[in-house]
Amino acid sequence: MGGPILVVYPEGNWYGGMTADRIPEFIERQLVQGQAIEEWIFAKNPL
Repeated sequence: MGGPILVVYPEGNWYGGMTADRIPEFIERQLVQGQAIEEWIFAKNPL
């Protein structure tokens, strides 16, 4: 998976291939709703 890359802690979800088109969905699902977008995650390393 290529960059740009985002990581969300403490969950430790590593997202790759983050384009401007993906950011609104990422914010709504992962940050607001707290739901991981499994199909975009390439690694997990929780704290």
